[in-house]
Amino acid sequence: MLGLLVTAILATTPPSPPRLDPKTALDVPAPPSLRRDDVLAWTSRYVRGSWSLLAYDYEGVKLTRAGSVTRTAEGYADAEVRTELFRPIPLRVGVVARSGVAHWNVDCEAGRLAVITMTVYAGNNLEGELASRKTDGQVWQDPVGSESEAMRSVCRAIGRTAKLPPPTT
Repeated sequence: MLGLLVTAILATTPPSPPRLDPKTALDVPAPPSLRRDDVLAWTSRYVRGSWSLLAYDYEGVKLTRAGSVTRTAEGYADAEVRTELFRPIPLRVGVVARSGVAHWNVDCEAGRLAVITMTVYAGNNLEGELASRKTDGQVWQDPVGSESEAMRSVCRAIGRTAKLPPPTT
């Protein structure tokens, strides 16, 4: 699994500056560093649409749309999470992915998530669909990488606290 997941919005997205359009969705360069300012500038420049930053790590950013996090009848957080990768990730020989979008259920109390649907794309900005997957029911898993921080944001959006290990610095 690519770790392609993203969700929850706590603030609105600031206006975007003019975009630098690479020749293709595979030409998007990584940010110069993982400082928050550099990552926010990268997101503003290269991510199309009304998506806000949830979390990031060395692989890329996790994003969500304003108001897209809701609470299920069971009390889970339900979220649409988008991932934009700083560099292509190989899926198999000759095939790489740069972005994806997933529908998550987050069990804030247990600190776990279930990926309900996921679609992976060859290029940034959800261009060039490679594969989609839908699960039958909730298959719970522990978070990996920036998924933990994204889960914290998702849980805060529904007024809950995610029971996860403290973030690493």
